[in-house]
Amino acid sequence: MITQEIVVSVKDPEQAARIRQRLPAAQVVVDESESQCALVGFLSGLRVAKSTYVFATACDMAFIEPNIIRALLQRACNSDGAVPIDGKFLEPLCAVYRRKAALRAAKTCVESGKLSMLDMVNQLRRLVRVPVESLKEFDPQLLTFQNINSDEDFERANRIIQTRG
Repeated sequence: MITQEIVVSVKDPEQAARIRQRLPAAQVVVDESESQCALVGFLSGLRVAKSTYVFATACDMAFIEPNIIRALLQRACNSDGAVPIDGKFLEPLCAVYRRKAALRAAKTCVESGKLSMLDMVNQLRRLVRVPVESLKEFDPQLLTFQNINSDEDFERANRIIQTRG
């Protein structure tokens, strides 16, 4: 296990009840704002998290490799976090952040109406950018970074699960 603390941020009390049934060990928080965006959910989770560093991910990333989290945690030490970068594109929802720095940055962004995770990431001055290619040693197919957003993605995910047994 990588962590003892799991925080799940959800949009409403009904969703919270469903998640609590399926993940009884997780702390479930309801987003504090009607704005349904990743940054608001991240901020809600940061406010209750206790760890010095947190791993942030989206609910549609089904194949996260634990060793990638470990590698990002190692690279984040003594910085504001470690975010994978693919070319010029950052992966802010598969990243490790120093909780206090991220909390400050996320709060500032939400209060000023900047609701993008990238806006928050840009507030972090001591951020390590980790080339996605360097993470292939832990996840050769880089499935960690695959989102499930469509029926086609869902079918692909099912095929992956079936081939893994």
